[in-house]
Amino acid sequence: MSSSNTFLSARTIVLRDAGQTLNSPLACLLIGMVAICLGGCASTDSPISFRRPQSYQPPKRTKVQVRKFWDSWADENLAAGDIVFRMGSTRAYGFIDTSRLAALVADSRFSHVGIVAIENGHPVVYDIERHGARRATFSDFIFEYELAFGVKRLKPEHQKHVDEAVRYCRSVYHNKPKFDDAMQLDNDALYCTEMIETAYRSNGLKLSEPSRLMDYPRYDEFPTWMFIAKYISPLTPEQLVFSPGNDTHGLWSSDRLETIIDASDPYVGVHAVEPARMKPAAVETASRPSRDPQ
Repeated sequence: MSSSNTFLSARTIVLRDAGQTLNSPLACLLIGMVAICLGGCASTDSPISFRRPQSYQPPKRTKVQVRKFWDSWADENLAAGDIVFRMGSTRAYGFIDTSRLAALVADSRFSHVGIVAIENGHPVVYDIERHGARRATFSDFIFEYELAFGVKRLKPEHQKHVDEAVRYCRSVYHNKPKFDDAMQLDNDALYCTEMIETAYRSNGLKLSEPSRLMDYPRYDEFPTWMFIAKYISPLTPEQLVFSPGNDTHGLWSSDRLETIIDASDPYVGVHAVEPARMKPAAVETASRPSRDPQ
């Protein structure tokens, strides 16, 4: 099957699974921007978890050193199909940090996701954002904003779905569909979490269900922003959206995934995985498949 046909057939499956067609009249920017960035994690049971204390001082390492560390860690620990979560810092009108607002509304720490592929023996991350589909090294992905990041992996019984999911995301990268600003499930455009869900659903595995924007955990705590958003965004509060989520909703909460790492930022995260500082060893509780699908 061609990459184009793979992309189109997968879109059809997701539309069928969503169970309805969404018509989104001009209504809800910050809700739209929030949804575009929606993510989150407040996990407390990760195999590797290190959060930034109030007294935190940056470790005495250069950015180049830390990037090299994470590229080496990725070579040793990441596998095809792993899902990488991170916080971003997207701004509307140059001053509204919609990524952080999204995290607050979703009671979350993450706002963006990508999927790992192993190419020429090294992991790369495929994602899609406002400027289109991308392919990046692991360190490039987590250092784009140098904020919170985490990695989830399919449990062993679901690993059979990885190869097709990775192929789908490669087809997205090569076909360059439009980014879905409207966050709708009835068009050929995609946003980040929708791409991951579509990739796995296209070969029979649902990771999470879409939920209404108005059902996000802290939606009611920001009435002013939500009121403004009604007039400057194409989304509605009733619209179904896939999101990175947190421990109770969205992609992060999927019972088909296990946590590989969860860290406040790349610098703090080093402490969580350095052998001299880490108990238990990195990825001790999660198996690492050896496949290198092309």
